[in-house]
Amino acid sequence: PAAASAEELTGLTANEIVARMGLGWNLGNTFDAHHGNTWDVYSQEQSWGNPKVTPELIHKVKEAGFKTIRIPVTWYPQLSKDGNYTIKPAFLARVKEVVDMAYAEGLFVIINMHHEEWLNTAKLDTDYVQIGEQLAAIWAQVADAFADYDQHLIFEGMNEPRMKGTSQEWNGNEAGYAAVHYLNQLFVDTVRKSGGNNAERYLMVPGYCASVEGATNELFKLPQDSADNRIIVSVHAYTPYPFALQSMPDGGTDSFELTNIGQTSEI
Repeated sequence: PAAASAEELTGLTANEIVARMGLGWNLGNTFDAHHGNTWDVYSQEQSWGNPKVTPELIHKVKEAGFKTIRIPVTWYPQLSKDGNYTIKPAFLARVKEVVDMAYAEGLFVIINMHHEEWLNTAKLDTDYVQIGEQLAAIWAQVADAFADYDQHLIFEGMNEPRMKGTSQEWNGNEAGYAAVHYLNQLFVDTVRKSGGNNAERYLMVPGYCASVEGATNELFKLPQDSADNRIIVSVHAYTPYPFALQSMPDGGTDSFELTNIGQTSEI
């Protein structure tokens, strides 16, 4: 991997790394877009109107004072129909290329699993084992691809997992919380057994729908981990609402996703 301009990070706790991460910037509507064709490696990242990511863009992010960049990724359009959920090599290489751009600037980097409709489904509470097969297959490949990257790189297992389209979509129920816990545990186990620096990599896990309530509810459980103090709880807060999700005069929405990063094993 590209060497970070800062020292190679190893051995820090979740609390220590969060303190270093500071203010972050979200590369939204880019790799998390899910339109475009699959034969052009740049098509998906430009399909929602944003330009191709360049080193100059990442440098401007660093220059603006940000210490962390989150690169949300929607993987499902780039999976081969081989029954094994194989990520198309060119797309995975392109994600790595952008991660390397951020590494070259000494930034912390978060990559995740974003607009995955097969995960955010009304049947999340009942189909979580089947859903977990695809989740584990994708994360096994991503973890292997980035096994040599140091603790500047953080994996976020899911984005707002929820029973989409149901009356419990944003509040959840006991079965929904249990499903999210199962998938969080599977994510952690999959990454840890992949080897390399993944043995001590920081892993971000959400509560139900990644809300504040989802992470503070008594139904929320931290996954067990073979590494000590390497889990970070991911909480998404859209507050104040007029800033985060302001309705526009034309009926559109300006949306700014704010990811608050908190400590874990000492919660």
